[in-house]
Amino acid sequence: MSLQPFVYAPETWQQNLINSTLSWSAKHSNFTPWIAQTYAELALVGIDFKITETLAVDGIVLADRDTLGNSYPFLSRTILICAKSDREFHPSAHFHISHNRQDESGFINNKVWQARYVPHWLIPGIESRDFKRGTKLENIAYIGTRGQLAEELKSPEWARKIGDLGLNWLPIFEPDLWNNYTNIDLIVAARRFPSPPYPNKGAIKLFNCWRAGVPALLAPESAFMAERISEYDFLPINSIEDTYSKILFLKTNPEVYSNMLKRCYERSKTNDSESIRNKWLKVFEEAEIFYAYWNKVPDLQKKTAFLLKRYLLKQERLYYKIIGEV
Repeated sequence: MSLQPFVYAPETWQQNLINSTLSWSAKHSNFTPWIAQTYAELALVGIDFKITETLAVDGIVLADRDTLGNSYPFLSRTILICAKSDREFHPSAHFHISHNRQDESGFINNKVWQARYVPHWLIPGIESRDFKRGTKLENIAYIGTRGQLAEELKSPEWARKIGDLGLNWLPIFEPDLWNNYTNIDLIVAARRFPSPPYPNKGAIKLFNCWRAGVPALLAPESAFMAERISEYDFLPINSIEDTYSKILFLKTNPEVYSNMLKRCYERSKTNDSESIRNKWLKVFEEAEIFYAYWNKVPDLQKKTAFLLKRYLLKQERLYYKIIGEV
């Protein structure tokens, strides 16, 4: 890159995290994967980021949506790339990184917000399933926060039903254990039954499963379904009864479970670090080209584009407020 790239890290803990080793820190924030991990991964291919505590710099700045918050400065010379994760678009940003393909395919999102799909980085230091377990199906787990697990899967009755099959239900809510798949044979994850498409959520749970070599039963969220090109990539679940039925199916059909294990190995190659790095590099190349164009645009035109995005954000918030009140 000929332009100096920056990462926006105004807080001391963020700067310390960036300067730490690339390992699983159990720090649960959007800054961790989208900024600190991107910083470390792209440094491996020669991208020399500088840390900035302000957005007003002459160059390209990468920031996560949470850190940007509800401050919307007009940036005339900064090209801001916002990693939005599952949050809103940001009016000050010129490009947005989304982990759901739907953002990139939407006309408004692509034309106005300049959404670019880049998969979520895998959790650093994943401890894969012990290959000695073979086709043993014994330990079934959920990995993630308690609030993102369907109520039906939290009930004692569910744990009892799984136990009656001779299996163990092991939800893992502690972040410091989220990278350890050593003794897990199957992942089950659903936020709600029936599941909405969740167009703002990504497919990180699926990617981690593939990398760890653990088959998965997942709610048919849009990000997961966009990645499903084989029946063995994962099995969709639509209700608690459906989940139980598919666990029983895998228990009594070890050849299907074996095919899913093989498929994990195959798909782990499609979203490896190298492919994700290349997607990031393409975004920065595009931002550099845009920078040359943007500096020739009159300030009035720049300000008009900025005000349009602020208006669209207000309209979107109003829409969801109305929907929530209905």
